[in-house]
Amino acid sequence: MQSLNLKLQTNGATIVPNYFLDTYMPKASGEFVKVYLCLLRAASDASMPLSVSILADMLNNTEKDILRALKYWENEQLLILSYDNYGTLSGIEFTAPAKQDTSKPKAATISAPKVVIPDKPSYSRDVVDRLTGSEEFSTLLFVAQSYTGKTLSSNDTNSLIYIHNTLKFSAELTEYLIEYCVSLGHKSFNYIEKVAISWAEQNIRTVEEAKAVASFYKKEYYQVLKAFGINKRNPVDGEIAMINKWTNEYAFSMDIILDACKRTMNAIHQPSFEYTDSILTKWFKSGVKKLSDITILDDSFSKSRDDARAKAQTGNTRPISNKFNNMPSRSYVYDDLEKQLLGQ
Repeated sequence: MQSLNLKLQTNGATIVPNYFLDTYMPKASGEFVKVYLCLLRAASDASMPLSVSILADMLNNTEKDILRALKYWENEQLLILSYDNYGTLSGIEFTAPAKQDTSKPKAATISAPKVVIPDKPSYSRDVVDRLTGSEEFSTLLFVAQSYTGKTLSSNDTNSLIYIHNTLKFSAELTEYLIEYCVSLGHKSFNYIEKVAISWAEQNIRTVEEAKAVASFYKKEYYQVLKAFGINKRNPVDGEIAMINKWTNEYAFSMDIILDACKRTMNAIHQPSFEYTDSILTKWFKSGVKKLSDITILDDSFSKSRDDARAKAQTGNTRPISNKFNNMPSRSYVYDDLEKQLLGQ
């Protein structure tokens, strides 16, 4: 067979490590490989914007598909993923496999730009008087008082100054921020200020960007609360952390998460994020990717239960192996298996 002459233009080139081509690419799905190559492309060009949504649009995938691919490469120990305090993916670092020569340079690091949040200063009376006398800020004061239904205290006014002048939120973004927080039942400027800092950390600068983030979190969080029959409060930090784990780390779709919530209510008849987390963790470890995988898992355990009950009656206690679990060699009684099934 005739050899092929291969030429490469180095201008604007993206370097793909040989260990990836030789070892990891052949066994990975094509969609996962595309994500990895796009990350390498972004690493080679600092001017190229990068986010989960951009990758999803570029590859005609969903954001869940992108997150699942990132988790795959993290499990292969080719990426290190980092998250902010709100569980949102904030950085991706390439890492060479442990067996590679670590003296060679590693691939570049892709990370979200570090946004430095300025501390809240003590505003002088002159600054407060000057701002409250301006048309733009006086309008914001009126809007804030209208939404919160109260006259702003000096501390509230300082928070508004911090958001608008120090964090550099536009008047439109500041107004939407207040509207959004009040819509969630929070009229405290301590809360409003914390949300503003969170948006600033995510480099949110327009109302459109804020709406995109707010609608995503509201949808994800409140779907879970609704599944638990919780309608009159917002999720607390611990609950948000768990939902973030299910959606980001486990990369589960909402139909899988809501199915786990439904099973929780059927099993213990009350909301329990911990119980749901135990279900989803078992599914994650069992390799569940879609609802049909759960059906296979359920069928497997139902068969195990029926076989164990039959063997208990005949005295045969040999364990059953299946696709999703390898049970240790011990006897099971019917009640124990029922408890396992409830945990699925």
